[in-house]
Amino acid sequence: MHQTTIRFVPRVWEQLEQEARAQGVSSAQYVREATIARLAYDASARDGSADFLRYDGERAGAAMRAADEHRADSQAASRQADRRSTRPSPRQSHQANRERR
Repeated sequence: MHQTTIRFVPRVWEQLEQEARAQGVSSAQYVREATIARLAYDASARDGSADFLRYDGERAGAAMRAADEHRADSQAASRQADRRSTRPSPRQSHQANRERR
């Protein structure tokens, strides 16, 4: 296992510690899981595969599932935003209706 040092500004570190406590894990474990989730998300978005993370056991699997769900939610939100941006605003619709009359 590789060890590294990560620096956080105090406000971010306090939030990280608070979230880790809420999840019942250490700050280090919280950062590890966030890293695994990000790796899984990026790999899945790139080529649909995050198999290289399977060695990390159950937590990696949970992180990969969470990343897949997040990616699916992001894609759905993006599609919804695209649909909204192509629809005319109520003002534009009202104006178009008046022009047709």
